[in-house]
Amino acid sequence: MKISFSGSRSENKSLKWLTFLLISILPFIFACGERQKASNDTLLSTRNELANPPTDYRPVPLWVWNDRMTPEVIREQLADFKDKGFGGVFVHPRPGLITPYLSEEWLSLFKEAVKTGRELGLKIWIYDENSYPSGFAGGLVPAALPEVGRSGLRAIRQSHPDLKQATDPVCLLQENGSNFLDITDRVRAGETGWPEGHYWLLEVVKENPSPWYGGFTYVDLMRPGVTEAFLHLTHEAYKRVCGEEFGQVVPGSFEDEAEIGPAGGSWAVNYTPAILTEFRRRRGYDLKTELPLLFVEQGDFRRARHDFYLTCLELFVENWSKPYSEYCQANNLIFTGHYWEHDWPVPRNNPDSLALNAYAHQPGIDILMNNWSTSPQAQFGNSRAVRELGSLANQLGRKRTLSETYGASGWDLTFFDQKRIGDWEYALGVNFLNQHLSYVTIAGARKRDHPLSFSYHEPWWPAYRLMNDYFGRLSLVLSRGQQINRILVIEPTTSAWLYYSPAVKNEKFDKIAVDFQNFVHQLEREQIEYDLGSELVLKDYGRLTGRKLQVGERAYDLVVLPPGLENLEASTAELLKNFLKSGGEVVSWGENELLLAGKPSSLGDELRSEGNFKQFEPASFSTEHLAEIFSARIKPVIEFSQLSGQEMLFHQRRQYKDGQILFLANISPDQPASGEIKLKGKSLEKWDLRSGQVSYFPAERKGKRISLSFNLQPGESLLLAAYDRKLPRAASAAARTDEQAKSREEIRLKPEAVKRLEANVLTIDYCDLILSGRTEKNLYFYEAQRKTFKAHGFDRNPWDSSVQFQDNLIARNHFPSQSGFRAEFHFTVLPGVDLSSLKLAVERPSVFKVQVNGQTLKPEANSWWLDQALAVYPLSQAARTGANTITLMAKPFDLLAELEAVYVLGNFSLEEARQGFILTPARALQPGSWKKQGLTFYGHRVEYLANFKLPASELAASDFSLSLPDWQGALAEIVVNGDKAGFILSQYESLPLGNRLRAGDNQLSVIIYGTLKNTLGPHHLNPPAGQAWPGSFQRGPEGGQPGGSEYNVRDYGLAGDIIISRIEK
Repeated sequence: MKISFSGSRSENKSLKWLTFLLISILPFIFACGERQKASNDTLLSTRNELANPPTDYRPVPLWVWNDRMTPEVIREQLADFKDKGFGGVFVHPRPGLITPYLSEEWLSLFKEAVKTGRELGLKIWIYDENSYPSGFAGGLVPAALPEVGRSGLRAIRQSHPDLKQATDPVCLLQENGSNFLDITDRVRAGETGWPEGHYWLLEVVKENPSPWYGGFTYVDLMRPGVTEAFLHLTHEAYKRVCGEEFGQVVPGSFEDEAEIGPAGGSWAVNYTPAILTEFRRRRGYDLKTELPLLFVEQGDFRRARHDFYLTCLELFVENWSKPYSEYCQANNLIFTGHYWEHDWPVPRNNPDSLALNAYAHQPGIDILMNNWSTSPQAQFGNSRAVRELGSLANQLGRKRTLSETYGASGWDLTFFDQKRIGDWEYALGVNFLNQHLSYVTIAGARKRDHPLSFSYHEPWWPAYRLMNDYFGRLSLVLSRGQQINRILVIEPTTSAWLYYSPAVKNEKFDKIAVDFQNFVHQLEREQIEYDLGSELVLKDYGRLTGRKLQVGERAYDLVVLPPGLENLEASTAELLKNFLKSGGEVVSWGENELLLAGKPSSLGDELRSEGNFKQFEPASFSTEHLAEIFSARIKPVIEFSQLSGQEMLFHQRRQYKDGQILFLANISPDQPASGEIKLKGKSLEKWDLRSGQVSYFPAERKGKRISLSFNLQPGESLLLAAYDRKLPRAASAAARTDEQAKSREEIRLKPEAVKRLEANVLTIDYCDLILSGRTEKNLYFYEAQRKTFKAHGFDRNPWDSSVQFQDNLIARNHFPSQSGFRAEFHFTVLPGVDLSSLKLAVERPSVFKVQVNGQTLKPEANSWWLDQALAVYPLSQAARTGANTITLMAKPFDLLAELEAVYVLGNFSLEEARQGFILTPARALQPGSWKKQGLTFYGHRVEYLANFKLPASELAASDFSLSLPDWQGALAEIVVNGDKAGFILSQYESLPLGNRLRAGDNQLSVIIYGTLKNTLGPHHLNPPAGQAWPGSFQRGPEGGQPGGSEYNVRDYGLAGDIIISRIEK
């Protein structure tokens, strides 16, 4: 299909195909953007749903379709998700997908998912792209409209004017002091004799096709008609097969990181064919002669940059965010997903994520990795990015806010850290958890696609309902009621635009980012309740209501101009002046001299002339006590005092009809947090998010306010419900504090037996490669894999970091009979190893012929390990003491013959060798390090057993709890006398044992879960903790396999005693 397309706005409006497409979105029959009025949510009704939160509030993962999909796999995995407490899935195509995207086969499978979701009570969301960023429809848009591919406007500096240096020149400028003269027509006409000097050639450059875009390029989302074409090719296809479920089983659509970044490198800026005409129409002057100012600081560069990025933002909104939002609204779909908010304040890809997210019915962000950082471009720890989301939801009445979370955190992400990351996000404004990712398969390169995976592959998967119940409850509570903040902090986004150059570093630009980020984190440390505001959102939704500045549904008493703010939009300036005149208050750490839309102005003097405008020195904020400054102007609704550990303490307070909710989260991995709080209320309850149980929480009441103390262990959270009326104590069970206990005694137990619950593992990731008549020894598997694909016509594994357009990859899966390769993996077995226990796990048994020591093996029927694509082969008859060789043969070559590591399984220990490891006889395990006991690659479970006697008199007179002060793992499961008692996530937790103990003999089982980090990596070149990008798996040490001591693994195990605490009743 080819659709003609022209760049001008007027021509596009007349296109017949576009008119046809628009007909389908005219009936706006569903308003997804909720208009939030006064909350009618009550604490009592919400409490009744706490134990089992409804489906709508449960987490929903990105379910990665990355294989040849079948109805059987769809039904099986959706049932598994339901069992683990998820509320649905986003169907997310991703590299590795074999089923052609948006084909009739694909659509029939999506329909099967919808049918199964309806039967199971799960929501099946649309993820709108084949991988990301959204907009190219897996290559269908650029295939249909080749002219809409991404481009950029690149600058070339010359000493003599030369148009021939450009393929598609826009203009040629002569630099004259701080001005630029357009000499394009004169040079084109043949004029010569130009003196040596400074000339600027601006040319349009096209993006090169990329496998990531299916062999095409990304598309120009500032161009009219592109989004309509995208929606026609994607959403209209889904509508055809399951449109009756839009707004029902299919709630909405997820867009992922749509952006407008230019092609052409660092000396290029954003471009769309209409940019020059639109700029003149909107800004009133010619952009051509201002273009060099986007790169260098000359003349009126601040105005030029401001106006340029404002124009780009407007075009992005008008041609992507707005039509997408309107389409979803007209088709009963919720528009959700996220932009690239972490790059703030860089305007290159996304000039203002708040302005774009304003069109989402359920705005979102993503938080990747498990590395705490408060830098401007950080993820976990970047409070600005999350606070923006909550603020926008407050202002526009959006009840749900999504975060795509945990991506690239690594296979070693523990439940403790999952909770810490999620708690932090929820305290700042998230209430819809979207786990990144849940793989259909981990075969081949797919296991390295920004792991971990929330799926059956994980050793801890049977326990995962624990986390979904926890965040389902938290989502329920923080989606109800309203967060009402009375302070508005205006972001210095447009100020940063003025100092941004893609080519030249600017210290002031960096300082704006750092100072504002530090200011936000100081607000958080002081537990100040505030919203962030985008000037572009203020322009559309800001107004005065009496003495308050109203933004949508929120009214603010105090406006803050933060450090770094130097520029205001004219609409913002007018709003602030009127706000001050009406009696509102503004405090500023911004610059004394303020620009107006990038131009010098008297605005600073005008604002300071009002008596209720207070100017602080911009650099003074770090030494000020902000809470005192703000509380002197508006009476705080909640007061914190005697704080300790506030650096990583976060909170959210929400107003309900009959009271308020307070959520406190200590994000620190190793430090406690404590303090005292005063807030309105007459009765206080603790709502336990792990169990769903409710208990009375001690507090002192004075008039209409209550005072309470809290003490949170590292990683601990606390959810309190403060009622406007006094509740009878019988309404909730009493929760005894440690201070109320009469006495406490510790019983220390040492494990009497330790046993591994699954087979041990040897990961073999180096091999010899026999390819095209040549043998290469001791290659890291990834390098060997790359060579096999290179020899058969591919630059690299095509399932790795590329998108299949239609069937253009799998259709090439025809190779001559003499093609293919052989790979040999080696391992050594010492005498005494139980050979009968040994097995081999190899991927894709239908593709590879497997031999061990020359003996051909057949996979065990109906047997697999880790993934259903990982077949298990018996080694008992093939393995031997001494040297062993595993041979994989792929002849002829097959596109699914991804040469991966192989795994030896069985009852053995590992010993570090000069290269890799040696299998030794299995040891009797002891408490302590798994790694030191030969379980280097083992990532599953180890059980620690202990027995103790309990007199009947003590059992009747005491309560008991269990803690593990010294252990490492994903989580610990506690079993008491054969009864599952619960889970412990950290060394700081204790687990009440309830009535599971009995008089006389008791048996305790502590089961430590490991992670797939140790099995799957990354293992080499000292990969940083807390992150796992695909590239971290792709390189091994040069010169062959390293020694076993050089492999990077986590050291799991129970090292200390099991502590039973006896508390007298």
